[in-house]
Amino acid sequence: MALAYDKLGWEMERFDREMALRREQMSIAASAKLSVAEKEEQMEDLAKRSASEKALYVYQKASYLANHPSMEGKTGALQGFLPAFGSSAVDFNSSYDQLESLLTLENIDLLSGVLSDTDIKLLKDAGSKLNRRMDADTFRATLNEVQTTILRGLDEAGYEITD
Repeated sequence: MALAYDKLGWEMERFDREMALRREQMSIAASAKLSVAEKEEQMEDLAKRSASEKALYVYQKASYLANHPSMEGKTGALQGFLPAFGSSAVDFNSSYDQLESLLTLENIDLLSGVLSDTDIKLLKDAGSKLNRRMDADTFRATLNEVQTTILRGLDEAGYEITD
């Protein structure tokens, strides 16, 4: 149950940060005091912070799945095909589907303002091989690869992660 509360907490924090970024974007766009160059500079900074938030969200999703209590029962050659029974298994499948969507080529490219080209390639590779039919150890190792890549990229960009 603690895992569900953690997820709810960081989902709410992410929403709050996203709304703050949108309000700031609207404020910059509406500002009559800023020159066009200043607006462009501030919007570029805002885009980098937004990409950092998206990267952090990918990291949190991967971390959540790596520690999910249903991972052992929902990964593997046979288990990956079975329907989900129970709220924990449904939550695992839902979280996996969300992470899979976040790791699509289009979404990974949105992180290019924060992550290096090498990190983006590593994430694309990890995203394409991540599959519920993997055994639990391989699945967890792939999630750890995603987390490590995100942490390294955010660290190089000067973004601090607090757990």
